[in-house]
Amino acid sequence: MDLRRAFASPLTYISVFAITAILILGVWQEASMSSRSSVLYLFHAEEFSDIEIVIGAAPFATAFCGEWRSRFTYYAAKRSSLNGYIWSKFVVASIAAGIVVTLGYAMFIAVLALKYPISAPGSIFDAYAGSAAFGDLLNQGKDELFLCTLVMRRVLLGMLCAAVAITVTAYIPNKFVALSSPLIFYYFVINAIPIRTLNPIFVLSEFGVRLETEIGTSIHAPVYALIWMFALGLMFWRGVKRRVQGHA
Repeated sequence: MDLRRAFASPLTYISVFAITAILILGVWQEASMSSRSSVLYLFHAEEFSDIEIVIGAAPFATAFCGEWRSRFTYYAAKRSSLNGYIWSKFVVASIAAGIVVTLGYAMFIAVLALKYPISAPGSIFDAYAGSAAFGDLLNQGKDELFLCTLVMRRVLLGMLCAAVAITVTAYIPNKFVALSSPLIFYYFVINAIPIRTLNPIFVLSEFGVRLETEIGTSIHAPVYALIWMFALGLMFWRGVKRRVQGHA
């Protein structure tokens, strides 16, 4: 599945709207209780963001499982470079999942911004400004830019979880296993790695990791996410190569 095929699939757009709908549902009660809220406050109050990482991975993991069952993977791998096929499949799935999550959050924020300001004084604003990665942007009045950094970390987490899901399909090509794997990965890693700066879930969480230097904070999340995705890519490459060569 290349990017063109990915975004020609109705399931991709269904996933975008599903992410938006779940995010809105997650803040519905909180938003209805107060008209003096803000986008940042509701972003923090959202209850179902864990489900979003599964939805972002769904179109591509399930599509690859279908290709295993139809034996299209064997055919496609034989008619082109096997290594090129494997890596292009992995990269496209990760990038496309990131785009899906980005669009879902963009629509969510656009809906909230119709009624609420980006930020408002309060405990959540103070918590973000005091301890979140890039929190100084709020103190500088750059609320929109700070909100973009929050979304960036959610997008990177969505890409990482999509990488997990498609890697699992190389070993267990079952769509239910693939769809549950991001949540299993999420809760396993968050408890298995106690060092916050080395735990990808904490690094890509809402508050992120605030390092001593601005440059360190800026590159920490994307570089660390890429390292994890590259490691998963190697596992995916190994799994697919063994299955295809074993079938031959």
